[in-house]
Amino acid sequence: MLPKLIERWHVFSIDLIGMGASSRRASDLPSDVDAAIDYFIERLERWRIAVGLTTFVLAGHSLGGYLSVCYSMRYRKHVETLILISPAGIRRKDDDQMENLKMNRSGCLPGFVRWLWSKKIGPFDLARFCCIGPCLLRYGFRRRFAFLPPAELNALVEYYLAIAELPPGTEDCLFVFFERGAMARKPLEDDIMVGHQNLPIHFFYGDNDWMDSRGAARLARALPYVTLSRVSNSGHQITLENPQELAERMILSLIHI
Repeated sequence: MLPKLIERWHVFSIDLIGMGASSRRASDLPSDVDAAIDYFIERLERWRIAVGLTTFVLAGHSLGGYLSVCYSMRYRKHVETLILISPAGIRRKDDDQMENLKMNRSGCLPGFVRWLWSKKIGPFDLARFCCIGPCLLRYGFRRRFAFLPPAELNALVEYYLAIAELPPGTEDCLFVFFERGAMARKPLEDDIMVGHQNLPIHFFYGDNDWMDSRGAARLARALPYVTLSRVSNSGHQITLENPQELAERMILSLIHI
């Protein structure tokens, strides 16, 4: 999707601190939700200052979407538009979610994944598990992303294996921010409703997305500057499953900039 975007804009694609190719900073990650949010967004703000951006469009996927909302709440004057691609943690907690949590249920995640979550075992923990981990990762990726061209699929697998070989970073923040089923300990729906006046926000979800979009749908109905779009033939990993349509929809949302 990047080729379409860089035809129009200067695009920065960054890894959060302690993730991807960024510096590994696991030891000082706070266990408190608010402190952990500060940990990430203040480092993003330092990056903005270092790069010299005054205002910019901020886009984030999944956890990145959650933290993008948090950043824009604190640094609204620097954010022109928010692009949230299947973001986690939007929907407010309600009776259905609390009942599911109480009964140890989650309709959006398989039972095995819920068990791993309860043990605080993340994807990279599995990949680091002796010699079995890389085999599991290769098998899982080749099943999940079988639609990718072989060269792209191999590059994706090798990238994740290379990340898994690095010391643990901040990926355990998932267990700080979210409960089972990607339910946020601090949901953002109500914060957006009252605290993001006139900030254009564009939500994008796959048409077969397991991420809960009901909070985003309520925001889009209630606020004239919020939109929600569905990207066809895709789930949560929209950037891999249908990057062309996602890029086209993003361009339409940003055509005024």
